[in-house]
Amino acid sequence: QCSSVPCPKSLVVFGGIDPLTGYHCKDSAFEAGFNKIQNLKAWAKIGAAPFTMACLTDPKVRRTLNDNDDGTNTIMHAINAANKLSTFLMDRHGYVGEALSSEVKEEKKVRPITVPHSAERIALLSTAYTHGAKFYATGGFHATSDDVFKAAEVPVRKALIKKVEERKTECHRLKKVAENGRIILGHMIPIKSLLAPQLKQLLLWYKVEDQGSKPLNKIEWEKIVAAGTPPPTDEEWSPNDESELESLKDFSTITMGDTSYGRL
Repeated sequence: QCSSVPCPKSLVVFGGIDPLTGYHCKDSAFEAGFNKIQNLKAWAKIGAAPFTMACLTDPKVRRTLNDNDDGTNTIMHAINAANKLSTFLMDRHGYVGEALSSEVKEEKKVRPITVPHSAERIALLSTAYTHGAKFYATGGFHATSDDVFKAAEVPVRKALIKKVEERKTECHRLKKVAENGRIILGHMIPIKSLLAPQLKQLLLWYKVEDQGSKPLNKIEWEKIVAAGTPPPTDEEWSPNDESELESLKDFSTITMGDTSYGRL
């Protein structure tokens, strides 16, 4: 209302009469905002009058020890240390230092049982199928962290580990079969003198199905010898294969690029 009238700015804030135009601004913004009733409401809200210190209950004002890693937290630790030292010295000099003992209390909150970005947390999250289990594993950490995506990749990694371990077992089995076959051949035993288990072992090495009887197995082995068929070359399990398997078992090596999100 007053903004359209050429009056000083003070009239808008405090009201009054413009000496030049005679315009009377009845409303006072200062009076509306800082009258007795408004002041009492504001003081009561923050606990100044009556003196309840209500402002300390506001999460934006109240602080507890270790609720944040900042300068204020460092000061609170220093206050605790200074109070303990001061009351101790008072006790040693015959005063009741306990009467002035005080302490900034530490915030009580759920602590995670695992460390972020660790193999232990990723492994635990991979088996956490409920909200409670996930909360327990992370201490309430949000469900969109890197660890959650990495944990979702653990079952995929475990399936791959299973396949690699099966290949490892098969490589060792074939290696043992080949060693037994070479031992039999090394004895230079005539075909007619080979025992039934020896014939089975040789056919197994050459990946020929067991015929079910010694005479039939003997015929199959005679065919192999007559044809000059060389022994099969099987895949060997190398030190590099073992190193790669151990790397797969270390879930801390899972990166965001390995996850379904990272592959998008």
